[in-house]
Amino acid sequence: MIDSALSLNEALLYMLLFGVLIFLTRLFPFALFSKRRMPAFLNFTVSYLPPMIMMILVVYSLKDISFAIKPFAIPHMIGILSCIILHIWKKNAMISIFGSTIIYMILMRLI
Repeated sequence: MIDSALSLNEALLYMLLFGVLIFLTRLFPFALFSKRRMPAFLNFTVSYLPPMIMMILVVYSLKDISFAIKPFAIPHMIGILSCIILHIWKKNAMISIFGSTIIYMILMRLI
């Protein structure tokens, strides 16, 4: 049987290596486009990709919900509506995400 446990030095080396790699991937767009204009395709992607990803996450999170079994997806729908209302009201993504999550969790405990 092979022992797959890492030593402390190996774990620290891997953490350092992955930290540098993540830093470089975050730095790459800024280094590439700091002196030139971004292409039109990237401007389109920057403006429309976040809402598309949010919609994919909403659909993915609702795919396994059963509307025929109690609580009939009531907490889920109220959570989504509260997120929409909070975002329209406050125009702050963090408030709408955390607020609707808190409302959803409270409803899941009460219903």
